[in-house]
Amino acid sequence: MDTIYRHSELTIMEAAGDGPHHVLPGISATLRETQPSVKIGSSNLVYTPYVRNEIEHSKLGSRGWTYQEGLLSQKNLVFTDNQTHFQCNAMHCLENIYAPLESLHTSKIVRMRDKVEISRAFHLHGLGRKLEDLEDQLREYLGRSLTFESDILDAFKGVLAAFERKPSKPVKVSAESQSYAPIH
Repeated sequence: MDTIYRHSELTIMEAAGDGPHHVLPGISATLRETQPSVKIGSSNLVYTPYVRNEIEHSKLGSRGWTYQEGLLSQKNLVFTDNQTHFQCNAMHCLENIYAPLESLHTSKIVRMRDKVEISRAFHLHGLGRKLEDLEDQLREYLGRSLTFESDILDAFKGVLAAFERKPSKPVKVSAESQSYAPIH
């Protein structure tokens, strides 16, 4: 799966509704939840829910198989009940917040500038490079649910394969033996 997500142009994810038959909010006749707003002078202030919480409390955020989608995809477009969220390695933005592109994007691809604070839905720096990073990924993954317990390794193999490809491999990953160890 890591190869599919690594080479995809865009991964579209649904963090809305509670089942596979839910229609994407904002697409076709399905409306989004109305967000509270107030007009002050010529400005409109809109309450925008914290996108990370929306995703974490959705089916998308709780399923084991979807963990590697958000982590390994280069560009994510996520539909929630309230908004659409875009995130890539260099920027992230919400459809409800207008901000000039230069304040959302950094040419160094390090992090979003602090001028505009928008919550990130996925890890900005991807997998990381150290053994501790892999342990963090595994800990986060193990907090998710799987329909079949036998999928526990298969649903994480994409992450293991991506770590194995790192130029400065922090670990030797062996999916067959279901183990990993520091390289000395």
